[in-house]
Amino acid sequence: MSILRITAAAMALAGTLAAGAETVTVTAAGTLSGAVTDVTATDLTISGPIDAADLFWAADNMMSLKTLNLSGATIEAYDGDVLKGRMTYPAGAIPEMSFAGSSLTSIVFPTAGNITIGEGAFANTALTSISFPANLTVIGDGAFSACAGLKTLTLPASIKTGSHAFASCTGLTDVTLDATTTAVPDGLFKDCKALKEVKGTESLVTIGEDAFNGCPALKAFTFGSALRQIGPDAFSGSGLTDANLAAANGLKSVGNWAFAHCDALESAQFSDKADVTIGKGVFFDCFSLTQIKLPAQLRTISAYMLKGAESAGGHEELPAQIDSIGAYALKNNESLIALVLPSTLTYIGDGAMENTTGLTSINATALDQVPMLGENVWSGIDQQKVVLKANENTGEAFKATPQWQDFKIDIETGVDDIIADSPVDGNKAIIRGRFIGNDLVLQAVGSPFSNIRVYDVAGRLVAALDTDESEVVLDTSGTDTNIFIVAAVLADNTTGTLKIARR
Repeated sequence: MSILRITAAAMALAGTLAAGAETVTVTAAGTLSGAVTDVTATDLTISGPIDAADLFWAADNMMSLKTLNLSGATIEAYDGDVLKGRMTYPAGAIPEMSFAGSSLTSIVFPTAGNITIGEGAFANTALTSISFPANLTVIGDGAFSACAGLKTLTLPASIKTGSHAFASCTGLTDVTLDATTTAVPDGLFKDCKALKEVKGTESLVTIGEDAFNGCPALKAFTFGSALRQIGPDAFSGSGLTDANLAAANGLKSVGNWAFAHCDALESAQFSDKADVTIGKGVFFDCFSLTQIKLPAQLRTISAYMLKGAESAGGHEELPAQIDSIGAYALKNNESLIALVLPSTLTYIGDGAMENTTGLTSINATALDQVPMLGENVWSGIDQQKVVLKANENTGEAFKATPQWQDFKIDIETGVDDIIADSPVDGNKAIIRGRFIGNDLVLQAVGSPFSNIRVYDVAGRLVAALDTDESEVVLDTSGTDTNIFIVAAVLADNTTGTLKIARR
C-alpha cells in the first residue's frame, strides 16, 4: 500500500511540473482559449495565427504566466464584438494595456510581419530584459513604463518610440541608443532612478520634455554637435555634474527648467556660435553650479534662470546683446561680486538680484539710459556698500531714479585728471582723483601723501589733511561747490595739483 501511495504522489508531482510549460499550435485566430489545456501554466509558446482576443484572453486568464514566446505566431486583425472598449484591432499589434500589471518576466515577439506594441502594453510587469526584433516598428506611449526589474536596454533607431515608454523603470541602469538616433521622446526615461549611463547620444537632434527628469544617478551625458533642442525639464533633478553644450553650435532652444534642481551640477557651457533661446528657470536651484558660460548671442536672461545658483558668479559680464534680465533670474546668487551691464540692457525684472549679498560693484558705464526696474530688484542688498559706476551722461539720471539712487554712485567724467599723469621737470607728483557719491577718493602714485589741501573755485579752503597714506577719502557732502582744486605734497617732496568735478 505504501509503495502505491508513493507512486501516485510521484505521478501527481510529475504532472504538476509538466503543467508549468505549455506549447500550443492554433490554426485559426480567436481559438487560443480552446487550445490551452492548463491556464495555470507559467510558460506559454504559441504558433500559428492569433489576434487581439487571444492575447487579451491569455493576459486575463493565465495569471501565473511568466514567459510568453510568440516567435512562431502571427497576429491577425480583429474585427468583431466589443473587446476592451473597441471592435477592431489592427494586424501585427499587441493591444494597449494588454499585459499591464502582469507577472511576465520574458516576452519573445513574433518574427513575421511588422509588429507594433500598444500604449502601456507591458507597463508595470516583471520583465527583466527585452530584445527588440528587426520587424518591430512602433513602441507605444508608456509601453514598458514602471518595469522595475528591467536592468539594461538597447533601443534601435528604426523603432518609433512613444513618450514615457520606459518611464519609472527604477531598476534600469544602462541604456544604449543606436548611433543614428536623432530624438529622445518626451519622458522616455523619466524617473529612472538608477539610470547611470546612456550611450549613443552623439547624433541627437532633439531631447524631449522630461526625457531624463528625475534620474539622479545620471552623472554624465554627451551633448553632440547635431543638437538643436532640449525640451522643458529634460534633465531636471538629474545627477549631471557638467552640462557641456559647447559643441552644439546650432542649438536653438533650451526649454523651461531643463536643468533645474540638478544638485550636483558644477558647470555649464554654451557655444558662442549658438543663437539660442534659454527658457525660464533652466538652472533653477543648482546649488553647486560654480562655472557658467552663457552664449554670446543670448538676448534675454530669463526669469529664474540662475535663481539659487549660490556658487555661480564672481565677476559676471553679461553677454553683449542682453536686453532684459527676468524676474528673480539671479536671486540668491551669493557669490556674485561684480556685475557688468551691457549697453543693450533696458529692463531688470522683479527681485532679479534679490539677496545677491556678495555684490560690491556694478559697472553701468556702457549704458546710455537708465534701465527700467521691476519691484524689489535689489531686495536684501545693502546698496550703500555697492559702487555703481556710471558715465557722465547717465550718472545724474541714476542718482534721480528710485532703486538706483541708493547705490554709491561713481560717475566717470572727462575732467577727473586735468593735470598730466606723469612728472614734469622731475618734481611733479602724480595724483589721481575720482568721486564715489560725495566721497572724493585721492591717490598718490610713486610716494605716499604728506599733506593735502582742497579748495573750491573761489580759492576757499575746503579741507586740509596731513597724512602718510597713499589713498585717502574726503567727505565733500558739506560743501556747495561741485568743482574742487586739490593741491598735494608727497613724502618725496614732489607736488601736484588736480582739478576735479563732482557730478
